[in-house]
Amino acid sequence: MHIEYRRGANPNLNVENFFDGWPQRPSQRVFEVLLANSSHVVTAFDTDGGRAVGFAAAISDGVLSAYIPLVEVIPSHRGRGVGSRLVSELCRDLSELCMIDLICDEPLVLFTSGSALSLVAGCRSGTIAI
Repeated sequence: MHIEYRRGANPNLNVENFFDGWPQRPSQRVFEVLLANSSHVVTAFDTDGGRAVGFAAAISDGVLSAYIPLVEVIPSHRGRGVGSRLVSELCRDLSELCMIDLICDEPLVLFTSGSALSLVAGCRSGTIAI
């Protein structure tokens, strides 16, 4: 397996390959708009298999902060460091900023344990942090 990490969204990314386990997968159109409106996108491309196997997207104000709402890796390539590398690549691209937030579901917190990111308790739906 040889993975290349490319900047920008691959125009051939298919929503059907991603969002495994989500209650409702976004439509292809919503997926394309999401990627187009992201300030930074990194795509993991398996050159042996000839297909995109992951992507990560960030939204940034370009001055102070960025938010990484999506890190997706297809099931067959999980546990091989692809997601961690996608986050590392985005963090490198955003390194001039003061804040980079990545929010994930609780079972995925261990995924970030080897990175430079710090775990911070967050809000749950319907609550306000003070």
